Amino acid sequence: MKKKLLLTLVLLFSLLLVAAAIGAYLYFSPEQTAQRKADNVMRLLLGNNPSSLSTYYRQADSLEQSIFQRNYHQKNSTSENSVLYVLYEFSDSQSPKYIRIGVDTQGEVRAIDYSDQLSEKPSNDPKKTQTTASSDRCLEKNDLAYLDSVQIYARSIRGATMIFLPNSTAYGAGSGASVLFTRLAGFYEKANEKDFVFEIKGYRQESLNTKEQADSDNLFQSRAVRLQQDLAAAGIPLARILISDAFNYSDPRLTTLDNANYIDMNILNRCIKE
Repeated sequence: MKKKLLLTLVLLFSLLLVAAAIGAYLYFSPEQTAQRKADNVMRLLLGNNPSSLSTYYRQADSLEQSIFQRNYHQKNSTSENSVLYVLYEFSDSQSPKYIRIGVDTQGEVRAIDYSDQLSEKPSNDPKKTQTTASSDRCLEKNDLAYLDSVQIYARSIRGATMIFLPNSTAYGAGSGASVLFTRLAGFYEKANEKDFVFEIKGYRQESLNTKEQADSDNLFQSRAVRLQQDLAAAGIPLARILISDAFNYSDPRLTTLDNANYIDMNILNRCIKE
């Protein structure tokens, strides 16, 4: 009896050792190491911390700075030429829509790409299309001095975000409303001959029931009309202000943001086709 018990214990201990070895192999495998590195870089990007990020990627200082505290999820990952590419998708309607981080088998960050159109790996990326028939009317980088974004190679360019009080059309105390309207009016005055319109777009959680969705939509419309009127009062023609449907979001990564009380005032660059 004791011999059988001893054999059983030896067998169990051997199985535990094998399981631990497999777990360690999987955890420290090149793919898992690259995945953890990509996730860490993504957190630094959202933390708007280029100095820390520069320890991983030498071009960090030149990266797009309009992704601070945005909600996102991982869409997929795949390997190409010994580099693991992890594709992340933002949950809102701002640009850039995607960020892809490439990490090689040694754990070195080889690429950070961001765009409204990215595939799971570089070889499948669509080419950027921009009309040239009226290129003199297309936005240029120096037109964006008043905006949050410096990236013009996107159809939707981040302009500014207004924060509202919960269940109200009143602006939040810390929203800086007058400053935002002044900035957007300054942008319009500088670039009004270019081919763009302002787009007002809010957020709606997909998990709401029918009544909650209707209430959310009605509140968004009331808020959007107020923004439209205030933008017009700041000197922007109503014909250049578009109110779009609220953006549905689901299962975002947790942040301190309360999406339902945020409305974006973005720039639709009509030189970029959908």
